[in-house]
Amino acid sequence: MPTLKREIDRLKNRVRVNERIKIAEDTPDKMLTLTFYECLIKIIVPKDRSDMTCFRNIANWLMTGYVQGKFSRDVFNMVLSFAREATRPEFRNPAAVFVTILKKELGYLK
Repeated sequence: MPTLKREIDRLKNRVRVNERIKIAEDTPDKMLTLTFYECLIKIIVPKDRSDMTCFRNIANWLMTGYVQGKFSRDVFNMVLSFAREATRPEFRNPAAVFVTILKKELGYLK
């Protein structure tokens, strides 16, 4: 049985980190939610437990939409680009800006 550390290392290898964090094309569908969440918290560092819960809910909402056919697989990297946009220096609260962008662009309601 693989240890948690080995699984985390394997997950980190699936995340491409260059100038831009994005999900690798060969990431299995069953790992998309966790991989997306890990990428998101690298882009927007959660300030508290509420931010972490919000990001987890967003990841689950995206996966549900993907499984139901509402979104294509590309939506995960597109939402990560929204997160990068929300971290511009002129924004004081990137998490709030990120959720606002999601509501406007994808109709996120939670």
